[in-house]
Amino acid sequence: MFAEPLINPLLLLEYEAPSFVVYYYLVVFTLFLAYILLLCVNHYSHYTYYDGNGANELYEHRFYIPPGAPTFLSFFRTWVISPSLKLTSSYLNFGYHGFNPVPILTFFLPLIFGVMFADIGHGLILMEFGLLMILFNGRVNGMLSYIVDNGGVLFTCGLSSTIMGIFFGEFFGYHVNILPIKIFIPLVNVTLPFSFMDNIMGAIKLCILIATIHLSSGMIIDFINRVWNGEYLRAFTFSFARLWFYIGFIISIFINKLDIQAWIYNPLTTFGVVLPLMVMCIGGILSGDPIDGFICTFETTIESLSHTVSYLRILALALVHSLLSRVFIDLSHGNLFIMLIGTILILVLEGLVVFIHTVRLMWIEWFSKFVH
Repeated sequence: MFAEPLINPLLLLEYEAPSFVVYYYLVVFTLFLAYILLLCVNHYSHYTYYDGNGANELYEHRFYIPPGAPTFLSFFRTWVISPSLKLTSSYLNFGYHGFNPVPILTFFLPLIFGVMFADIGHGLILMEFGLLMILFNGRVNGMLSYIVDNGGVLFTCGLSSTIMGIFFGEFFGYHVNILPIKIFIPLVNVTLPFSFMDNIMGAIKLCILIATIHLSSGMIIDFINRVWNGEYLRAFTFSFARLWFYIGFIISIFINKLDIQAWIYNPLTTFGVVLPLMVMCIGGILSGDPIDGFICTFETTIESLSHTVSYLRILALALVHSLLSRVFIDLSHGNLFIMLIGTILILVLEGLVVFIHTVRLMWIEWFSKFVH
């Protein structure tokens, strides 16, 4: 009678506070995660160093690091930066005469994935599988090696999912609150932790904020690249003006909302929306192609709206993830086997869908801001 809840603490949700269950599983997953991490550290602390005399020498000394030895930075480059570099190079070659977008992609890829797949339990499982893939790298061949080579992406995405799960209060589909403090985001009037299902409008504003920051970074990269390549007129009359218009347009949406009268009489509409569009048209005239300037102005207006709306897929997939988790909770009735099957399906199928949509936001919406 009392042994079954100890094996499956989810049954205690009827009697105990949800935080007890969360802490129970957090301890179990953290111990297992620490064990795998120690295995990885032990695996990569034994390395072969070429001494220059035709002999390979094995260094295991804890404090002496010979030249060329793997360090935390090289480990980070291999398992975190390298997969992002592959995603970037498969779409574009930025070369030496431009801004390298890989570090920004390395940050935003797991961040957006984590918001879509926000769950503490699911994130911890992804982290553990990512570390296992890193541990078994080089020991598998064939098609499986392509998956194992990207264990770092799985680890960082799992870490982001865990952090976002804490912010949004999700643990294997259960709504929990273990965040010790309240975090208020003034721009969107949202206080973390909060559930997407309980505050749809707040979630929409948060998605628009993420879109604004992400797309603005792409426009800044475009401005830097044009200045770098000596395209000063195009840099200021298009790249900078487009960034100016986009930020002014988003701020106007938050302030004026759908009030037509507010849009007409608010000075922000003139200085933040109309003026940068005029600068883009004037830039086309100065460059000797007024038709191109008008087309770019019209395209920028439509593109800014459509690409921002595209980031609402973050909300849609986050809601799907939360609803799927709750569906399996209802179907299981506390049965651990059914919950295990549901968790595997969510991790494999929905995790793949979320990752594809995340890469799509990187390639289509973000890269289009500075790849021409």
